[in-house]
Amino acid sequence: MLGLIQTHLKKAEEMPLLLVSWLSLVAFEDLPEFSDMTGIPAEHLIQSLLYRLRRCVESRDNNRAEEHLKHTQKILTHLLLKVDKEKDRMIESGNIKLVFKSSISVLTNICEITRLVQSYHAAVLSYQLVLKLADMVDAKLKKESSEDEFETLNKKLLEDLQSAQQRVIEWRDELLHKPLLMPSKTLSYPKEIEMWDSLLKVECSLEEVSSSWRLTVKKDLKKRISKASEEDKVLVCCLETSMAAIRKSDEVVQTSFDELCHSAIKEICQRKQEGDLMRSLYSKMKDPPVVVLSAVVVESAARFRDDSVVQLLDPQSAMNYLMSHCVTALQHLVESLLQGHVTLGNLQTCLKYRDQFKRLHQQCMNLFITKIPP
Repeated sequence: MLGLIQTHLKKAEEMPLLLVSWLSLVAFEDLPEFSDMTGIPAEHLIQSLLYRLRRCVESRDNNRAEEHLKHTQKILTHLLLKVDKEKDRMIESGNIKLVFKSSISVLTNICEITRLVQSYHAAVLSYQLVLKLADMVDAKLKKESSEDEFETLNKKLLEDLQSAQQRVIEWRDELLHKPLLMPSKTLSYPKEIEMWDSLLKVECSLEEVSSSWRLTVKKDLKKRISKASEEDKVLVCCLETSMAAIRKSDEVVQTSFDELCHSAIKEICQRKQEGDLMRSLYSKMKDPPVVVLSAVVVESAARFRDDSVVQLLDPQSAMNYLMSHCVTALQHLVESLLQGHVTLGNLQTCLKYRDQFKRLHQQCMNLFITKIPP
């Protein structure tokens, strides 16, 4: 079809409505290429996307939903660049408000067919399109409205945006019906943290809209994390996949997880269960993050105050666990050296720090052979 259109493209210069007719014949996945080939205005592309999405919703064909969303994501990525290039023309046109309304309908339909967290991209891109067009409507209102008219029309614009935001929030909450971590202690939704990050990073030049949105997402993210158990709040900041996703995310995402992790550690220590937490962490990973271990040690020490003997001997003390863990690790290292199956890396480390190794080994031997009086 695209080849045929290319052949007859000159006819569209004489009859511009031909482009609109051709647009209805182009395959879903070919819309971006058709747009580049013909230069058709963004408004028509948005209307075509809306029409196709409505058909997807009406068909209720779940087997093809992911395919449709993949094409939609590609089209929206193209549209976001296109509306930036055509911004001045679109603001001057008389139908920018109608196009804005259409973009909200696009968002609504995408939320309707997106049922997997891993497919979140199209919904976020459609929300970004809504915000870009809202910026244009705001610019047109400021340019053409009187002061009294602007106040009324701007209020209506903000109400429409608030309605769109509420739909995004409802859609997101419908997707996240499982807890943050599964019983197996892996993320219920591997793309969840990435989705929160994307929702935070949408851009809007309307400061009131942008700041309130970020505050809302932050509050909702903290509410989501807060529903997890205290141990899970700590674990999610330690597991390799979730920790990597958090560190790549917006500062709000990082701060939210970090604050609730530290709060959970404090609560666990107050319950005198930090030893259990340490055992759980080391059972799931070789080396928990230093920042988490440090927080556990500090909060654990705080509850013992100046009683260092109890801190050393209490089985729920973080210090007691670390000491036992270190002694066990040293025992395993010595056994592997004596039995001749030590790894090359560990052998090289022992040779490099031989004096420190000898001294530590001797101290442990002295501890073991010391007899405790009855």
